[in-house]
Amino acid sequence: MRRKRGVPEALPRSGPRGTAPFDQSDVARWGRRLAIQRALRSRPIGAGSDLEGLEAGRATVEWWRGVDRDLSEIPHALVGAAASNAYMAPRMTADLDVAVVVRDLARAEALLAACEYERLGDLNMTLDPHLTGSRWRTPAGEYVDLIGIGHRWAATAIAEAQEASWQGLPVIPMPYLVLMKLISSRAVDTADLQRVLGAASHEQWLTVRDLVSRLRPQDLDDLDALRQIGLWERDQAAR
Repeated sequence: MRRKRGVPEALPRSGPRGTAPFDQSDVARWGRRLAIQRALRSRPIGAGSDLEGLEAGRATVEWWRGVDRDLSEIPHALVGAAASNAYMAPRMTADLDVAVVVRDLARAEALLAACEYERLGDLNMTLDPHLTGSRWRTPAGEYVDLIGIGHRWAATAIAEAQEASWQGLPVIPMPYLVLMKLISSRAVDTADLQRVLGAASHEQWLTVRDLVSRLRPQDLDDLDALRQIGLWERDQAAR
């Protein structure tokens, strides 16, 4: 029987043809695997952009510093696109994602409310049940997503962000950023992973791979493939 276009050769073990129905994380990981398989077949060489030049011009947005000050009483870390931009050629982002340990979430929300931020509602974090949070608007009209991380490694990741800041801002360390993006597996996360891993030094790569091998071993094949694709984009061989 011919395979339908867009359906991978090997379906996940769970799902409509397996023993359990798909959940949203299964579907997200499946989509990531399809994107990786296409890239591996096409073997894209070069980015069409001066990635090193773009990386040299990385900069923070000034209003991010205001949010950092408003949350200064609680350990926190930049995540999402803002954190990705610390490790790769920057991409545009209209909001700021800030993470705290989930036990500190209520206190962090109280701090934002005291600074006259407007709470817009809860975040939809269904791809990772260990995340929760809320969306806020600053008095000047910028948007902030405040995320509570319930994973066991959350306190370690956020503590390390305080010790190794980027341009004065606490940014989640690369291994934990990679871990979060592997869990969420959205298309934009897969694209970010490709560039973050391609730009990583050999030492950074080994640290990332060690953490993923311990906490997300099921994603190691995808991680290795994304590293290779990222190096191809920079016209480099695996190292």
